[in-house]
Amino acid sequence: MARTVRVETSESQGYDWDAVEASLGVRLPSDYKKIADLFPVGLFQGSVHVIRPGDHRSPRDEYPGYYLQRLETMREWRAREPRRFPFPIYPEPGGLLPWGCTRQHGLLFWLTEGDCERWPTVVCSPQFERWGRSSGTACEFLSKLVAGEINGSPLGMKIAPGAPVLRIPQGNSSGLPRGRGYWNAGPNSWGTAPRVKGDYPALQRLLGSGKEEPDPVDWAAVHDELGLRLPEDYRLFVRDHGAGSFLDVRIAVPHSPALDLFDLLRRTSEGVRGAVARDVLPPVHPAEAGVVAWGETADGWTCCWVPIGEPDAWGIGFFAPGYRHFGYNLHLSFSSFLVRYTEQRRSLLLGRPAPVVRRPFFSPA
Repeated sequence: MARTVRVETSESQGYDWDAVEASLGVRLPSDYKKIADLFPVGLFQGSVHVIRPGDHRSPRDEYPGYYLQRLETMREWRAREPRRFPFPIYPEPGGLLPWGCTRQHGLLFWLTEGDCERWPTVVCSPQFERWGRSSGTACEFLSKLVAGEINGSPLGMKIAPGAPVLRIPQGNSSGLPRGRGYWNAGPNSWGTAPRVKGDYPALQRLLGSGKEEPDPVDWAAVHDELGLRLPEDYRLFVRDHGAGSFLDVRIAVPHSPALDLFDLLRRTSEGVRGAVARDVLPPVHPAEAGVVAWGETADGWTCCWVPIGEPDAWGIGFFAPGYRHFGYNLHLSFSSFLVRYTEQRRSLLLGRPAPVVRRPFFSPA
């Protein structure tokens, strides 16, 4: 396969596979270990990233804890919608165990039944709506992918056409796709900031006219206090509507008695530092490249900006209740997230049940 995609294999990465397998409690296929050990990190046919020890800042002698958290999220989602998940989930017997991810947030799994050297591959769409199964191993699946024998469209995969290729990100010594700081495994970010879809005019059409006398905010002073500038669509929202709740999301405003942005940042930072899963969570501002919290839900989710690129290009991230895990969509801005939230897109918050949509969408504090 290395000859097919025209890359040179490197010296072994030196993973302690005995320790990695002990962290999972299961042996891993030898073809997968050879790919992780010898291939440079990249996207096979511009689409598939192979998961490796060390991804998402996990220890190199453990299987990446982020993906085990994804399995926990899947189990929680399955409890509400069992029909969405047609396979058991690891560590259940024969359960799904991820070995790869796509740029569109889809996952590739082994179905851990029988001999690990013959584990088949299962691929799912980003919201676990559509599934596909291949009898081949991970290496056989990737070989078919670069040979043009895989049709990923039904599963939401965007596969680069043309010659077989392994796209290797530039300026990446960690072996992971990265934008800045922690963002070393985001499928949307490979060395450049994503193209965020801001849509404040659409949000304003939903909300109508704002407060007749909005509370003034000295943004220059706020930015000086924060040490960074906040996105324009958020500042326009605060100008027009002030603090309050958008459906079930409370919007924080600097120094507001309803929900102070600075207080929310402090509580979020403390929560991450005390979280059991802190090793796979991003830092929080003012830590370097830390996410910036801007809202919270009544049931404990925290909404954040992901500070990649200029402020108006920041995407959105979410801490689950108890800081069990973190998810993100780097293509949605503050305003476009709120617009989509009214469409009851439950996948925006990692499978959390959609909010009850009611009018007015926004209730001032």
